[in-house]
Amino acid sequence: MSAQLELSKPALQAVTNNQQKRRVRSSTGKIIADNLRKIGWDFGCISSTEGRQFWVVVAEREDAGRFILQADEKLTAFVELESAIRRDRFNRETKRHREPPLT
Repeated sequence: MSAQLELSKPALQAVTNNQQKRRVRSSTGKIIADNLRKIGWDFGCISSTEGRQFWVVVAEREDAGRFILQADEKLTAFVELESAIRRDRFNRETKRHREPPLT
């Protein structure tokens, strides 16, 4: 009987670790979503299955345009969205500083 208990401990540990990972992923996605909301982005996400599950995240802001991203996991979609927005903002700011002043 004790051998069975010893075998079940690692399995229980694996289940607990997976639950913790899901909680971290979920809270990380919520943090990214809250940060986007705070700086004026409207966004939404959907999950779809066409042979495999995937997530689509859309974000839009009047002065910055629209971003549409697809990923296999929800957290990945939000991280990619945040990265695309940061890259776009950096490119806009860099371009603005490089342009010669209008005379």
